[in-house]
Amino acid sequence: MNKLRRVFCPTPEEEREDFRNLAAIIRNNIKNRVCGTCVHYITVPGYHPGFVTGADEDCDTGRCPIATCEEYKLNPEELDNLHEAERLGWR
Repeated sequence: MNKLRRVFCPTPEEEREDFRNLAAIIRNNIKNRVCGTCVHYITVPGYHPGFVTGADEDCDTGRCPIATCEEYKLNPEELDNLHEAERLGWR
């Protein structure tokens, strides 16, 4: 029951901890140049019904979005996501 409470009704401290963890994940992905943080990465469209993973993911360069390539360029939105997660994690 405690796990459900944490997911649906976290305490302020748990919420801050979650945002700190999210910031660490984003920071690690940027450091390791993960494809999902690249400007060439094309995400799954939001119009898919239900829960879809891995469908229609693509790369503007024509490569498979699995490993980092020499054409990697950081998506500025990822920095915005990182700053927002850090802001919410330290308030």
